[in-house]
Amino acid sequence: MMVARRRTASPTASALAVGSRIGAEPILKFDRRFDGEPDTVRIGDDMFLFGPPPARLGEDVAVSAFEGALANAALADFFRLWRELVRGESVPTRTRMTPQRLRRHLPWVGIMELAAAGDEVRVRLLGTALTELLGREGRGKALRDLIPRPNAVELMTRIWQPFFTNAAPRLDIGTLAILDRSHVRYRALHVPVADDAGHVRFSYFRVLTNLDEEGSFGAGAD
Repeated sequence: MMVARRRTASPTASALAVGSRIGAEPILKFDRRFDGEPDTVRIGDDMFLFGPPPARLGEDVAVSAFEGALANAALADFFRLWRELVRGESVPTRTRMTPQRLRRHLPWVGIMELAAAGDEVRVRLLGTALTELLGREGRGKALRDLIPRPNAVELMTRIWQPFFTNAAPRLDIGTLAILDRSHVRYRALHVPVADDAGHVRFSYFRVLTNLDEEGSFGAGAD
């Protein structure tokens, strides 16, 4: 049985070449052990909350804390659809996270993919509502093509590399000020998904905004 060891050095691009492999030693660990409260990263006015990794999804305290942060039935349902497919430390593969399974969420669902070099993420798919919200076609574009480069670099280092390495769900809370749309408030739930070889390469995410026809974010959204 492999025992994960804490590494203090920052991950290199080559180390993240194909994402973290299920069951492999983590490259980057959280700053502290998950104890029931989501680990939070703040960048400007936006918050990014990391939930429990797959191996701890059986712990009621950890899961309840993260579900409470979602504060919305649609996001909670999306989380449930992913969580039901988690097996031990293994997250679902693309072949199991099918459009049919996510059908009621599809307009507000997107997919981000970790590049082969591990140094950027690209938009693989955006639902119709997300494309309309963005105001342009986003498929195939790298993160740095959509937002200013300094912001893209910081997000890659602090948000995306830990996401793919730890294979833990993440809740983003903020506005689209970075896209010059500060009037749009959003919550986005990202769940890790593996390729057929077991590498965590994808983020399937469900977005909720104050422009959503579902209306209110729910309690605790402000």
